[in-house]
Order: sequence, then C-alpha cells, then structure tokens
Amino acid sequence: MGFLVRRVLFILLFFSPFILVFGIIVNTHPSDLLNITLRFSGLFGFLSLSVGVIMNLLKKEIKSAFGYAFITIHHIFVLTGLVLITIHPLVLALSFNDLSVFIPNISSVYIFLANGGKIAIILIYLGFFAAIFRSALKKRWVQIHRIIYLALMFGIIHANLSGEDLFDPVIRIMLNGIAGIVLITGIVKMRNRRYIDK
Repeated sequence: MGFLVRRVLFILLFFSPFILVFGIIVNTHPSDLLNITLRFSGLFGFLSLSVGVIMNLLKKEIKSAFGYAFITIHHIFVLTGLVLITIHPLVLALSFNDLSVFIPNISSVYIFLANGGKIAIILIYLGFFAAIFRSALKKRWVQIHRIIYLALMFGIIHANLSGEDLFDPVIRIMLNGIAGIVLITGIVKMRNRRYIDK
C-alpha cells in the first residue's frame, strides 16, 4: 500500500465519526434550526475535543498524514471543539430563554449527571486556560490540564442521559467507544508522565 493511500485512509479514519454523525442527523430530516444547531454543536464539539485528545498517542502519524506539526492539528481540533461546546449551551439558553442552563443542578445525583455538560464546559475552560497560562503555572499546568479527561467523561454521561441522538445505536456505540479511547489515552499519558518524571 503506497504512502499516499495510507495517508488518505488515516485522515479518513479521523474524520469518519464526523461524517457518520452528520449523515445520521441529516437523515432524520430536521427542520428546526435551533434544534439542529444544538445537536450538531454538542456532538461535533465532543468529537472534536475527543479526537484532539486521542491524537496525543499518534503524534508522528498525525504529522506524517496531515503534513503539519502535531501541535497545529491538535490545536485546530481542540479550538473547534471549544467553540462548538460553547455554542451548544448558548443555543439551549436561547431556546428556553433561560440562563440557568449554565448553572450546575445538584438537586439529585441523576439530575447532576444528566446535566453534566454544565460541569464539563467549566472543566474544559479550566483546562484550556491552564494551557494558555502554562508559563505562569509552570509544572502545575499539566496537572490542571488533565482535567480535560474528566470533563469529557462528564460530557459523555450527559450525552447518554440527555442527548436525543444517542437513541440511535450507531451514534451511541461510537461516542461511548470514543469516550473509552479518551479514558485509555489519559491513563497512558499519565503513566508516561510518571515514567519521565522518574
């Protein structure tokens, strides 16, 4: 198999979840603009952030396939995800004309987890700003930045309990599988960091 073919297949592998989700949502023939924006921003935001995280295990392959430095591709996916998961609750607030969608609800464990997206976005921004101010935080920024993994776990729990698109078995299996890979990525990264620190 030639290098060009392998490169194309690798890139398609990364974009296949986005293509699949797009196809399934479009196939439902949505007509409400706010609803479709809510669904796309939530799903694509989670996918973009998750793919950005998983890329950490494939740095050399990413550079070879995309033709750019790993960190450039990583930032494109992460920043895209950050924008999308910010749009997601904004659309919800606009739909209900209610800003309480940004406030975590701790009235019960189930409600807290079902609305885990509220916690997720807070943690994601915390991890994001830790990376922005890593010079000031020195080594502590890595520990704070790791909170992204926890944020994505809250995100997938929220999606399973509240997301209408996860009733589709293909999307449900795919997103939960990707969340599992994110978790594995976090464990591998932390183990590697401990090994380096020794």
